[in-house]
Amino acid sequence: MADILVLPTTSARADFNGALDYLEVGGLPPTVVAYIVPGPRRLRENPTTLEYVRAIRRRAISLVEIPDDANAVRLAGMEGVPVEQISPPLRLAYRELTETIAVMPRRPQG
Repeated sequence: MADILVLPTTSARADFNGALDYLEVGGLPPTVVAYIVPGPRRLRENPTTLEYVRAIRRRAISLVEIPDDANAVRLAGMEGVPVEQISPPLRLAYRELTETIAVMPRRPQG
């Protein structure tokens, strides 16, 4: 039994629908959605994408945007360094995610 759930999702329609379906399950701990935001503006600002993000924000305790920086992740893996050293935007997003989790309400003990 987790105190908090971190639910990642991307902007793929199937991923959005899966996150929304999961958020409808009863008895879940407080949930923060880590939304991996696509790089291209056309995808980020697509009306369907924006509607899904709004729907998830309404159902989750919190939504934290994580930039999709796959190249930085690959480079960090090849160089053997933490991804936070390669990508300042990812470092900031990870910090926000950590801070969000730290202040979230915990599941009531029962």
